[in-house]
Amino acid sequence: MLRLTVLSGARAGSRVEIARPVVRIGRAPDNDLSLDPNLDLDASAHHAEIRADAGTWVLVDVGSRNGVFLPLDGLRRIQQHALGAHDQFQLGPQGPRVQVEVLAPPPGANAQRYGAPQHAWPQDAPPPPAPWGHQPAMHAPHGMPAASPMPGMQGSMQGSMHGSMQGSMQGSMQGSMQGSMEGARQAPTQEAFAAMPGAAPPGIPPLQPPPGPAPKMGQQTLLAHVGAMLQQQRRGKSTIEIKAMVEKETKKATGKLKAIIGVLVVATLAAIAGLAVVALRAEKDPAELRKEYEQALKNLAMNDPKRKELEKKLAGLAGQDGNIGRRIYEENQKALFMLVAHHGKKYEKGGFCTAFAIRPRLLASNAHCVKAAEDFEDKGADIWVHLNESNKGSGDPKMFKVARHEGHPKYRHHGMNITPDVGLFVLEEDDAPALVKVADKADLKKLGTGDSLFVIGFPGRTMDEGSPVAVFMFSHVGRVTDALGQRAESFEDAWLIQHEGQTTPGTSGSPIFNGEGKVVAINAGGLLESNKQSVYKYAMRIDLLKDIDVDEGSAPKKKKKKKSDDDD
Repeated sequence: MLRLTVLSGARAGSRVEIARPVVRIGRAPDNDLSLDPNLDLDASAHHAEIRADAGTWVLVDVGSRNGVFLPLDGLRRIQQHALGAHDQFQLGPQGPRVQVEVLAPPPGANAQRYGAPQHAWPQDAPPPPAPWGHQPAMHAPHGMPAASPMPGMQGSMQGSMHGSMQGSMQGSMQGSMQGSMEGARQAPTQEAFAAMPGAAPPGIPPLQPPPGPAPKMGQQTLLAHVGAMLQQQRRGKSTIEIKAMVEKETKKATGKLKAIIGVLVVATLAAIAGLAVVALRAEKDPAELRKEYEQALKNLAMNDPKRKELEKKLAGLAGQDGNIGRRIYEENQKALFMLVAHHGKKYEKGGFCTAFAIRPRLLASNAHCVKAAEDFEDKGADIWVHLNESNKGSGDPKMFKVARHEGHPKYRHHGMNITPDVGLFVLEEDDAPALVKVADKADLKKLGTGDSLFVIGFPGRTMDEGSPVAVFMFSHVGRVTDALGQRAESFEDAWLIQHEGQTTPGTSGSPIFNGEGKVVAINAGGLLESNKQSVYKYAMRIDLLKDIDVDEGSAPKKKKKKKSDDDD
């Protein structure tokens, strides 16, 4: 299997993986790697092939016009060349360059040639895991006895028979908390009381533990009750009274704990119910929510404070709407037009730009499209716009005649630097059937590198003046700069937007939408590399249109005198 990556040319960045014994390369569409037939002119229609030959991939020139070259070998021209695991070739001395990666050799190939490992080194197997539940034996330090289970309160009570009640409690602290509780529930014998200083008078019957499990309590609670026991002992209280007090306090603590647990359970259930409501709400179709919000916005005044809240919710839906591209196209397809030069009743091959409606009789496009319209008019043509997807049969599409047009006052055709390339076209009679939503200043200030963009226009190769159908293209903001491509010092200067959309002549004047479906820019052109490949596309921020003064009335247009120098 081979992976072919186009490094330069009109389709730079495209990549294919092919598992065939013969891989054909050239400009013709039937090739396995098909290059651009209009821009990659150094390549022939069927230029080269990569063939599996005796276990090796071999690059073969199949009679091309400009030859096959090896850029990694001094641009040496070859007729046949055995490819390595990572290799490059070029179609023509200045044509597209292609990188070859051998993912799998052909049958019978030498594995070492393509980088396959020669040895498989054994690895030590890890030790088997210990049985589940096994714990390593604990060993006592040298000179000390091995650890044993912690003694219960009974042992501490035995210690109390040889000392005071204070010593007894010290013994109880050395036992486990469970043992302490068990010991607290067991009464000492009369002999033990007789041996204790300050013991109760003889005749008291031995105490028996109450039936049922011992109530549980925390360590701090136990210590507090033990302290109370010591104080009561000093006051002459009997062991029975002390035991009753301990049980009473334990019941109080348990009751409070139950109340706290109950409150926590109720709060948890309420939180779960709230999350369920939110989840059910989130499952609602984003398109339906969008319609609800948009309808609510129509019913609110422009200065209503609720508008901002609804607009934020609309913006938040953009990331949830998995079909956002189709929604943007369907909402704006009747606001898109192809600019066409008519020579009498003929308009074939007259399409030259894209435009879109921002007001009923006002279309936005590029200033260089205005210049092209003036050139057509100087040759006796009239300028019309053809509505997108308006020809449903064999007749003509819906057409609107242009009354006048105006470019940005600072635009310079063929200038040394990029200038504001935006323009306006005024319709003579009928209104456009739909309008795009234009981003305001707040929307434009939020625009930044990496934001998703959506471009709709009429690429030159797909232009059909008799049946115009626009093309949808996905893009991102590459960067936002000033006219010189440098970091802008202010918002007003940051009107040049670089993007990655695959645009071509004909998409000049195309609207560029953000994720909310608002037009933020107008596609304008591309920056050329040394091989005349337009890699970097750029657009004009939409608010540049405000600087154009144009009469939107329906009076016939007046022809302007042709300027002798467009750069002045």
